[in-house]
Amino acid sequence: MNVPTWSTDVSARPSTDPATIEKAEYGYLVATLPMVMTRRVDVQNVAGGDSGWNAGVDYAKLLERSARRDDVAALYRSAGLDLAADLDRITADADVTADPHAIAWLARTSHPVGALRVPVLTMHTTDDPAAPVEYVNNYAGKVRAAGKARLLREAYVQRTGHCTFTVAENVAAVDALRARITTGRWAKVAQPLTLQRAAEKTGLGEAAFIDYRPAPFVNDRIDRRALPVVP
Repeated sequence: MNVPTWSTDVSARPSTDPATIEKAEYGYLVATLPMVMTRRVDVQNVAGGDSGWNAGVDYAKLLERSARRDDVAALYRSAGLDLAADLDRITADADVTADPHAIAWLARTSHPVGALRVPVLTMHTTDDPAAPVEYVNNYAGKVRAAGKARLLREAYVQRTGHCTFTVAENVAAVDALRARITTGRWAKVAQPLTLQRAAEKTGLGEAAFIDYRPAPFVNDRIDRRALPVVP
């Protein structure tokens, strides 16, 4: 689920200790799973079917692409458990299939394609339990594939929570986008250091812009050519 690895309920600063990360992830999972499950029902209702699946998923390959793989392996070793055996088991037992018409409907109505027509500055907290920061990485890839990378810049704030930005950070981001629109170029206005200094100059509170690159968004891929045409 790309659950954040840092919770301020667990540690004051981001940790690289697998056990601390696991505790943070577990806390987020308990807190967000009810929301995730009810939202999935909402999606199924509007899409006319279940768009989720695991049939055909190779969980070993999925974990290999994940930035969390070393933490998972370390935790398995400390517990004396067999990671490879578990991955084989859940891969063999994966049998949930999706409704192809639901997938096609969502692809047609709700799938970001990255074809920007105006400058966009995204801003994301590094540890967001509701909308994982890895989403930004995924979206930026779509923008690049659409040939619109020159219009996109990304800003990151080292903080936990969903959209927990300060007034100073919001003002700095808006001013950066205004400068891009006014001058026709980004220059350095959206760089972390520039945003941090701009936020501090506002005198409107703290700011925590950071030079950050999200890990890949790990999910199973689907061949969209196999989707049915839904009128």
